[in-house]
Amino acid sequence: MGKLYLLTNLTFLILLITADLSLLGQPSNLWQLARDREGVEVYIHRAVDRQVKGFKATTTVNISMEDLETILDNVDEYPTWHAGVKHAKKILKKTEETFYVLVKTNSAWPAKDQELTWFVNKHWDKSEGYLFYDQICSLNVSAEKRVNEQIPQAWGGWRLRELESGEVEIQYILSADQGGKLPTWLINILSADNPHKTLCNLKALVEEPKSNP
Repeated sequence: MGKLYLLTNLTFLILLITADLSLLGQPSNLWQLARDREGVEVYIHRAVDRQVKGFKATTTVNISMEDLETILDNVDEYPTWHAGVKHAKKILKKTEETFYVLVKTNSAWPAKDQELTWFVNKHWDKSEGYLFYDQICSLNVSAEKRVNEQIPQAWGGWRLRELESGEVEIQYILSADQGGKLPTWLINILSADNPHKTLCNLKALVEEPKSNP
């Protein structure tokens, strides 16, 4: 089992590096603004020469980096603010920075709910001041099963950076390479609605007035 998890970790890390460079390194004209309201911008990835679909959502929130980090680390509470998530929990913790998360989606009809296992790699880029939550999963396969090159992949995560104003800039990114036609439930997740609602919910959560005791 230890060798299998090591293989899984190494494979996922390689995929993270490759996927991150392939998507974020695309020319800016492939990102089209799909929504800009309530302080949240959502861009859709429009690569026509490959089977990659994705979004990039951005906003700023008035909260400390430490407090926002605590919210993102509290996986069990994701359903209270993350659109499309019915249930989430950590199922395997390798270190404080690397762990597996099991997510059950809350898909709109006619799509069916899905259970997805995400590998999360949390790390700092101190030169740029970013905190990364890189995530990748092989769709419809658990962490215990051997990673197969033919299994469709989804990747993305969170990019956090503290601004001089004291606010935190958030980038929420998700992309998928199905190698063909995307299923309905995944199309719903990759639409502009999902990331927009997620970041609006997150802004409301962190910026809501605190009641006096």
